[in-house]
Amino acid sequence: MGWPRVRVLALGAAAVLAVGLVDQAVRVQPIPRYDVGPLVQEAASRAGRGDAVVFEPRALRHLVRYRTADGVATMEVSDASADELARYRRVVLVAAFGLTTTDESGEAVISLVEDLSSSRPLVAERGRPDLKLWEFG
Repeated sequence: MGWPRVRVLALGAAAVLAVGLVDQAVRVQPIPRYDVGPLVQEAASRAGRGDAVVFEPRALRHLVRYRTADGVATMEVSDASADELARYRRVVLVAAFGLTTTDESGEAVISLVEDLSSSRPLVAERGRPDLKLWEFG
């Protein structure tokens, strides 16, 4: 095997490694549709002592509890009701539809939003149809 052949093989191997590096750099980024971190962080920063952050699906529980400050109540939609939430000054609700949310839990989110809307003012609504944040005063 001569030097020209070794150089060609080395360039080929370098090209394969470069393509693999680009592929890995692109694929390890979160899918924007399910990048819930920024919305959960916003919910946590909007909530203060005496407030509640309600979330759906259950898969968000560790992230929500990690990001919220002491004195902020956190609960899943299945554990929340307008009556239960009446004791909190402000309620921030975060929902990631389609992440692991079933039709039933999606309906529970919408039902809770409707219940809260009848008893509290809607202060903010942000996000997209599949990833939403509601803040009630």
